[in-house]
Amino acid sequence: MDEKKERNKMIAIKVLNGASASSVGKEYGISTARVEQITFRVCLHAVKKKKLRDQLPEKWFYLRNARQYKDLLINAIVDYWV
Repeated sequence: MDEKKERNKMIAIKVLNGASASSVGKEYGISTARVEQITFRVCLHAVKKKKLRDQLPEKWFYLRNARQYKDLLINAIVDYWV
């Protein structure tokens, strides 16, 4: 896996585990909005690849909702982004 994909995976996992997008952005030198975009994109790809859409509510992609399903999403991200 290339460095950028690994970085994006780590960003998404940190945010899902409760780190603020602002603090993660500062750590990686990117904006809060970019952290949120990366987190959403990584989760979306993992959900599609692992066919988890039926296991998540309609509005799972809002960050506060996604964190409620962090275990499912993190497992999907780890499996997908290998």
